[in-house]
Amino acid sequence: MPWDLYERYGDDRLLREQFPVMKKFVDYLGTRARGHLVDYALGDWLEAGSGGPANRTPVEITSTMAYYHCARIVSKTAGLMGDRATAEKYLTLSDSIRSALNQKYFDRAHHRYAADSQSASAMALVLGLAPNEERPAVLAELARNIREDRTNHVSTGIVGTRFLFEALHAGGRDDLAYAILTQPDFPGWVNMLNHGATTAWESWEGGSSRNHPALTVVDAWLYEAIGGVTPEPGAIAFEQVTIAPQVLGNLAWARASHDTLRGPIESRWTKDKKRFTLKVVVPVGTRADVVVPSREGPQHHECGSGSYTFTSLLK
Repeated sequence: MPWDLYERYGDDRLLREQFPVMKKFVDYLGTRARGHLVDYALGDWLEAGSGGPANRTPVEITSTMAYYHCARIVSKTAGLMGDRATAEKYLTLSDSIRSALNQKYFDRAHHRYAADSQSASAMALVLGLAPNEERPAVLAELARNIREDRTNHVSTGIVGTRFLFEALHAGGRDDLAYAILTQPDFPGWVNMLNHGATTAWESWEGGSSRNHPALTVVDAWLYEAIGGVTPEPGAIAFEQVTIAPQVLGNLAWARASHDTLRGPIESRWTKDKKRFTLKVVVPVGTRADVVVPSREGPQHHECGSGSYTFTSLLK
């Protein structure tokens, strides 16, 4: 959380205050690890059809990936504070965790970490654990699982759902994310609505809490893919963003705005049979790569602060 807040707001005070606790937690995980692998906690809780602990994604995979992620954050935080020795120590630790996980679980023949686990593949892609040369194949196998094994349905739980949509968006497969989101039956969000839900359920089955925020992580994808507003990786406090709305399904318009520390970022688009119109607002101190879909292909526009209108022909 302190690192996420730093990335969103550019204020490192909480990072500096909490750094000793962050480091202590990673050190504690090290005491629970065996060969750099951690095998405790709840794992991908309420994975679709499990009713509780994950039944397709081993706990050792999700917990070890979390261990890796935390070690990387400690390394980056130490580097931000000028503590190069500590930064190198935890970077080396994270590399060892990654190697141990891939050695035990990565199946190079099938380009996955566990059979029928969307969560494991998505987390590996988003967190950077998948071998670099295997990343396209891991994404392709994840897409195959979604289309063929799961008939365009989600199978992730409370941990993995966020990473599934992040992996698909980063991998240019928003079409699959949209297909998952709009499925009318179990498991899915429309299924909740069809059963009278007015808030998100904790589990896909609806057998536990019916007012639970975990599965609302899909909201972030709506902003980033449909609205198109995505912070650039490594950019602090929205200093650099991409605005690239995805025109999916039968959607005819969308509007998204986000109040950043620098001011609001806005994206509004409409389309008819032939024409696409996009209006954006970029605050002072932010630069945006605005990507407009067109029949000739994506059109890129580098924009500083201001209000802009772009039009293109789709057919």
